[in-house]
Amino acid sequence: MTDEERRQLAELFREDDLLRAEHEQWLARREATREAPMRKSNAATEQNAQASAAPPDTGPASSTETDAELTETDKKNLEGWNAWLRAHIAIERQSIREELEGTLIEIIVELRAERDAEIKKAVAERDAEIAHLRGQVEVLTHMFAGKSTDTNVVDLPNWRPRDVA
Repeated sequence: MTDEERRQLAELFREDDLLRAEHEQWLARREATREAPMRKSNAATEQNAQASAAPPDTGPASSTETDAELTETDKKNLEGWNAWLRAHIAIERQSIREELEGTLIEIIVELRAERDAEIKKAVAERDAEIAHLRGQVEVLTHMFAGKSTDTNVVDLPNWRPRDVA
């Protein structure tokens, strides 16, 4: 993996972290300013009026306080919201996985192409060297095959009969 690919992956992860943090902040602001869709009694009306008077950026209440104040309808709505959010996050995770998978496939293909090019280059260099050496061997063979370099050696005629050992 090259440095450029590592930088790209790090950038993707940073962007994912920023998007997740932004989403969590949005959820906290939404929860803080949320008003109950249905009211059972006057006590619920007073609670909702007090909740809407709170500033929007105070952040979410603790889980124990939120659970104690919720009505049945609120709990059902919250369950539906949580289910939707889990599904939405699962879809986002899947898209991130697919993006990462595509990027990794591209990286692998590029690395294999580079490796194949290096192998082809090495084989071509080896073949050129083999061809060069074959040429040298042929030249040497022709130089020494038919002629003797020693001038004192004389070829004798074949005067011996072949049937004599």
